[in-house]
Amino acid sequence: MRILHLLNHVQEIGNGIVNVAIDLACLQAKSGCEVWVASAGGEYEALLAQYGAQHVLLEQRRQPIALIRAAHSYRHLIQTVQPDIVHAHMMTGVMLAWALRAGTAYALVSTIHNEFQRSAILMGLADRAIAVSQAVADSMQRRGISSSKLRVIRNGTLGSPRQPAEGSPAVLSRPAIATVAGMYQRKGIADLIAAFAQIAPQFPDAQLYLIGNGPDRAQFEQQAQQTQVSDRIHFEGFQPDPA
Repeated sequence: MRILHLLNHVQEIGNGIVNVAIDLACLQAKSGCEVWVASAGGEYEALLAQYGAQHVLLEQRRQPIALIRAAHSYRHLIQTVQPDIVHAHMMTGVMLAWALRAGTAYALVSTIHNEFQRSAILMGLADRAIAVSQAVADSMQRRGISSSKLRVIRNGTLGSPRQPAEGSPAVLSRPAIATVAGMYQRKGIADLIAAFAQIAPQFPDAQLYLIGNGPDRAQFEQQAQQTQVSDRIHFEGFQPDPA
């Protein structure tokens, strides 16, 4: 089976969508499928090659000129690869694959990673739309995606090709509370900091570790500094192997 994955990039920056897609592509290639990943590139190109998956450069920026170029490149890619399945993980990819599938024979699959975004409804253009939880499937069905298209496949978290087999765990001051998340408002980081500030006086040795990066990190750091326990709130940044 010939499978083509469409992603905006394959950078090693802790992006959950990219992580899931890279794991899937590597393990599909390991199982004997012929796998291609088309994106703007990134650090995971080497890992894909290690597992026998091929990376192809495909810029998918949303500017008009860039989209015209992407459409031309995508047509050429489809003619070359002739995939049985195109799996789009992001909105631009599913739009390209849907709009330019005339004269092709591939089945189009999408994964709904960010259900909270309005544009997530566009993932329903695919023949099959994968929801990462039953709650996501229910939400997308309420928004108009047919239940016949939706399938629930939960993300795997163990045995990832991206993680080394062995590693030395970091030494944490305990008791430790840790969260691994992008530093975005929608992740509830502000609520976690506020909650920790409330309970910290009752647990004088407790520490809070925030693992991840994102555009709102400076705001969270400022919030932490305004608490009475700022010395016990640790921003660890992106960690390739947070376990």
